[in-house]
Amino acid sequence: MRIDLYTQAREDQFQRMARDMHAESWFSSWPLDMDRLMQFVRTPGVFCALAINDQSRAVGLIVGNPGDFVFSPVRVADLQLLYVDPVHRGGRAAVLLLHAFEQWARGMGLREVHLSQRTGVAVDDTARFFCSMGYRLIGSNAAKGL
Repeated sequence: MRIDLYTQAREDQFQRMARDMHAESWFSSWPLDMDRLMQFVRTPGVFCALAINDQSRAVGLIVGNPGDFVFSPVRVADLQLLYVDPVHRGGRAAVLLLHAFEQWARGMGLREVHLSQRTGVAVDDTARFFCSMGYRLIGSNAAKGL
């Protein structure tokens, strides 16, 4: 298993993973705007990487960006997407993806990494994974349709 930064050569695999994540998410009934997602991924300063297995197939993805708070000039790394194919969950893919994201954040001079879980996929397992990687839970996400 290795981590490759996103390149246009991996676009088909990235989009396949994004479609899989969307289909498994609580918001799967919403339209998936792949053009919008790809525009974000291609934005300078955005981190995007894929976990690639021994058969050169993407089995996970991570996307994040620098962010800040409205009350402080401190810059942090904000996780936008972390998805691992169900067959590869519990293995090395998520660990390697998160390590790569942390390394990128350090290189950008960011102060912390902020993770969130907004897809509704394996919420409890994801929280345990984050804690096992040294993160502390500091809040929760909630949604309500209007």
